[in-house]
Amino acid sequence: MMHSRSCLLPSFGSRTHSNRHVFTQAKKGGKEKKGVQKKGGGALAGLLAKKEQAAQPVANASGELASPEQYKDPEVLMQLLMITQGYRKQYNEFLMEAAFDQLAEAIYKAPFALLAHNKFEEGVTDPVFTYANKAALELFEGTWDELVGLPSRHSAEEDEAAQAEREELLKAAADGVVIRAHEGWRKSLKGTRFKLKGVKLFNFNGADGEPWGQAAVFNQYETEDGTLVTVQGEAPPPSSIEIPPSQDEVDAAAAAVAE
Repeated sequence: MMHSRSCLLPSFGSRTHSNRHVFTQAKKGGKEKKGVQKKGGGALAGLLAKKEQAAQPVANASGELASPEQYKDPEVLMQLLMITQGYRKQYNEFLMEAAFDQLAEAIYKAPFALLAHNKFEEGVTDPVFTYANKAALELFEGTWDELVGLPSRHSAEEDEAAQAEREELLKAAADGVVIRAHEGWRKSLKGTRFKLKGVKLFNFNGADGEPWGQAAVFNQYETEDGTLVTVQGEAPPPSSIEIPPSQDEVDAAAAAVAE
């Protein structure tokens, strides 16, 4: 659930960009090596195994949708700091409380879905997702490797009307319209349709102070059968550290990215 005093912060669809693209772009992990399938078990067992695999996002070797090395990467943290500032500027409130050293994990496991893309990055004509927390990965049925770096237009239906509606929304946010409770249909990487509820969509700057991306956050969605689902997650531990992060903390994060 979103708090009135918070520390943080989405937009939404062929991977033509490099794997290292957070501020420049959220870093994607190395590709998994696929194991050799053992013979035996029969055709039916093979079909059942394939069906079970298709029902869930493919996790990394550790069984997670994203590894700590991915969502705690210094470039990812730098992006989260900039998203935090963008959210605070747009809505005059914090998204959640979290100490600086807990920020990346707190946002990743938060009880809301968070997505971001590089809408304003120089030279980008087809923005890609640069961040997705655990709730967003679960909803869009993909791993960090699958979603981060994917053109964000793929989150909406491919038909002209759906893409036009999405572009109109992104343009309104880019033009400074305050978006607090958007509702719109999206689809997962596996084609599952759902309607986002109460979306906040806003712009955020890069480390140089120039416009860089857009982020969206929401904690409810509706399934095709009309069921309203509230996003589940973990609340961060209590923090006595002043939020938002200080300029020194922002500078420290920028230095870590540069190393």
